Amino acid sequence: MFPVLYIVFLPRRTRQLNRCFMINYLFYDIKNSIRNNKYKFLLFGLTIIVFYAFFIVECGVLTQSNKLSSSPTIADGAIYMLRGMYEYHPELGDPFEIPVSWLIIQVFISFTVDKYMNDGFEGIGQQLLLRSKKKRNWFLGKLLYCLSTIIIFYLIIGLILGVGALLGYTSFSFLPSSDVCLYMSDINEESTMLLNAQNVLIYVIVLPMVTSFVISVGQVLLSIIFKPLISFVIVIIYQVCSAYFSLSFFIGTYSMVLRSRYCSYGGYTIGTALRAEIILFSCLILASVFKLKKQDFLVRK
Repeated sequence: MFPVLYIVFLPRRTRQLNRCFMINYLFYDIKNSIRNNKYKFLLFGLTIIVFYAFFIVECGVLTQSNKLSSSPTIADGAIYMLRGMYEYHPELGDPFEIPVSWLIIQVFISFTVDKYMNDGFEGIGQQLLLRSKKKRNWFLGKLLYCLSTIIIFYLIIGLILGVGALLGYTSFSFLPSSDVCLYMSDINEESTMLLNAQNVLIYVIVLPMVTSFVISVGQVLLSIIFKPLISFVIVIIYQVCSAYFSLSFFIGTYSMVLRSRYCSYGGYTIGTALRAEIILFSCLILASVFKLKKQDFLVRK
């Protein structure tokens, strides 16, 4: 009788233990996105404060020179930091520029993913990977880590903008001001009028977050194939190419407000962006699953 009970209940108990291990492992990744990156988040917050301070000071200078007739809003600050740049056409005489605030935000996200992926292949991270019965659980944990990390980065931006509004530096409006956008983000008045609160939510918050997540998934895949440092360099090059080359393959363009149809003639729409990102995301997931099945992490160089 005891052998029969052993055969009946052990598999169920094993499944329960595996399920608990998987849940704990996923929460382990999410908790680490906060615990291990607190200093990176602090440094990121200080960097955003610097950008915000420059934005407020410049708006003050423009107001004193009677170029601004309205006060900046939260939407103006968010657009300023995530505006990116227009398509670069040197053959038309476009001056070379660097989208500093946009690029630094992307570098922070990629560096945080890179550091955790490097830890994930060594020490405790490797032991958790080997103990995981299914490698897809390990991979799912990395995706949840990327998602939670990206959400925190954008929440920090929102928090700083909100605190600035509470202190009276900007208004709480989610509608951009035409003159502020014109002088601070190079967006003409007609385009600004089209950027209502819904479009600000989509093109300034949602799409940049989705784009950052899809690129982070690509970075996870590259980290499985190469060393995390190499994957970090590849992703940064990819982001830079998104700024200077107008190709659908470079989806980083979908996180730039200035490339949207509301700011650029022939710019991307929400439909175009989501289609491209869903296709790329699906390809990355399939490639990652295939690579995980073939990868032996004990002999990883």
